[in-house]
Amino acid sequence: MELSFRTREIRLLCENPSKAESTFGLAVSEYLRRRIADLHAARTVDDLVAGYPRFTDDTHGKMRIDIAGTHELLFQPNHQSLSRDSAGLVDWTRIHRIQIVEIEEVS
Repeated sequence: MELSFRTREIRLLCENPSKAESTFGLAVSEYLRRRIADLHAARTVDDLVAGYPRFTDDTHGKMRIDIAGTHELLFQPNHQSLSRDSAGLVDWTRIHRIQIVEIEEVS
């Protein structure tokens, strides 16, 4: 998939291992790199397995994946017009461009 980032800070955390390590520690930064690699390798969101991909509680078409059990990566489709299924929901089988919105600690 093609990835973009909501902010420059998120981009740095996802693409700069030393920045991620200084922010999250070694274990989380290693898992973050793996999840970013998984996202790049997937053809669509439907191909994701690692990180327990799941929908968020909102209705804006966002998903979450786990990072090391202590953090989550939140992302959303990054298409100008979204394909929707018969129920009007985002058709994730057709999403191949995403924007990483947030990396948050799980409480």
